[in-house]
Amino acid sequence: MGRLWDLAFAKRPGDELYDLRKDPGQLENVADEPEYAQVKAQLSERLLSELRRTGDPRVVGGAERLETYPYYGGSPTKPGLSALPARMAPAGAAQRRTGTRATRQSPS
Repeated sequence: MGRLWDLAFAKRPGDELYDLRKDPGQLENVADEPEYAQVKAQLSERLLSELRRTGDPRVVGGAERLETYPYYGGSPTKPGLSALPARMAPAGAAQRRTGTRATRQSPS
């Protein structure tokens, strides 16, 4: 179970490359194998070119803004969904905020 556990839950390596002809299940990472170095370099350059072309902030600069978006998960210092205006909150959030819920009136 150790190997499968690691494949599912362990920290991922920085580079991953799989030979789908030999390993369709993508279980054997060949990124560090010398015979795949040229393919890895070509794919890496293609990726960087695409990231530059699309202005990805992780490549062209400005990636720090990705770490500063507001967090709406809730905590003692971050109120979560209750801080959202009602028009932006998911369905039912207003009921959770106020502790109220719609009730059905019985006919008289």
